[in-house]
Amino acid sequence: MLPLVIDEQQVFTFKFWFGNQIQNGMHFQNELFCQIGIVDPSQRSQMYQYACKLSQHGITLVLTCSPKHCRVWGSLRDETVKQLLINPDQVSLTSLSTAVQSKENFVSQNPD
Repeated sequence: MLPLVIDEQQVFTFKFWFGNQIQNGMHFQNELFCQIGIVDPSQRSQMYQYACKLSQHGITLVLTCSPKHCRVWGSLRDETVKQLLINPDQVSLTSLSTAVQSKENFVSQNPD
């Protein structure tokens, strides 16, 4: 499923504690998300391309846009996103892509 792109004014944002630090959170359509990236609006198309690639691997992502910035949010139900929150130094769109590859390798090596 392709990531949604929505106006940031249409979502409820909040702060929460996770991984020994304060995180940005977002509520949309009965789902909780955490911010995993933020870019200038001029980089919106690149962010969307990354998000599309990641969403092909089963990660639920939403992009929000405002005149000041664009953010990518990952579902708090996703274990990959949770692991990135535990290791905040690794949180970036590039590292998220790497984490997804690691998740795929683990799943392919450990089928149910």
